[in-house]
Amino acid sequence: MQLLIRIYLDCCQELNTGHSTPTNGRSNIPTMNKSRRKFFQVIGSTAVASSSGCTSLFGQSNTTTTTSTTTNEQSTETQQTPDLEISDTTTTREKQEVQRPAGIVNQVSTPNQPAQYTYAQMGSNDAPVTATVYGSWKCPYTQEFVEEYLQTIIEKFVRPGDVRLAFREVAYDEGEPFHGPDELTAAHAGLSVWNHSPGVYWSFFALMFANQQSTTESWATTDRLIQIAKAAGVSNSSKIRQDIKNRTYQQEIKATMQKVHELELGAVPRVVVGKSKTAPTVDAGDTENQLKQAIADKK
Repeated sequence: MQLLIRIYLDCCQELNTGHSTPTNGRSNIPTMNKSRRKFFQVIGSTAVASSSGCTSLFGQSNTTTTTSTTTNEQSTETQQTPDLEISDTTTTREKQEVQRPAGIVNQVSTPNQPAQYTYAQMGSNDAPVTATVYGSWKCPYTQEFVEEYLQTIIEKFVRPGDVRLAFREVAYDEGEPFHGPDELTAAHAGLSVWNHSPGVYWSFFALMFANQQSTTESWATTDRLIQIAKAAGVSNSSKIRQDIKNRTYQQEIKATMQKVHELELGAVPRVVVGKSKTAPTVDAGDTENQLKQAIADKK
């Protein structure tokens, strides 16, 4: 297991050191996929299904593992999430410009009364189906979902009014901050933006993934997150900073982790509708069929 972790981290590091760095300071999706192919070649085909999302290779030695019949995912039990200090490591990332994302993710609507929702939502209050995306701000697989697949879901299901889509940040893995302590910093920032500036939340969401850096680096500092929030149109950034400092949304973050445990989600991203769950970066068609079936069930 230690060897597999080392190989995986080496492949992740290749995103920044093995190739020339683009001017936007982040590796692009084709580079990430190249590293994933190298990783799969090294560890063998038996690991491909279990590597369908972030956390799928980690924390399995002391956990109970079950297999989903719908997504071929391996799910690991999530342990308790202790109160940990917010990371605020200073890096040169804060001096970088904020890169603007392509696509329509940052142009979607929010429900008419966003304050009634604890977690971020897009779409209509009257949508018959609610689907929840479980993902992580620093997870490259979640980034892949957002940049390559989410637009299709929005166009086919959200904009027509059939599906209201929620996002819940998975900030912990095995009781430790996921991808490093700054994942927890980003989790508080995201919830703060939703609660204080829901009208620009999805712009913030798109910018976060467009400016994602390596999972091995602590890039999601408070200053960098505030910079991204301002670029998204957040005007009351002082409230975002204060919420990060005070760990305002720790209970909401823990509630998400409890839900992850109940649903036996062993990796992210995952799309959940009721008790149905799919892995969109493994089989996007499976997720589309999941949503179509949920809509049909409501008619």
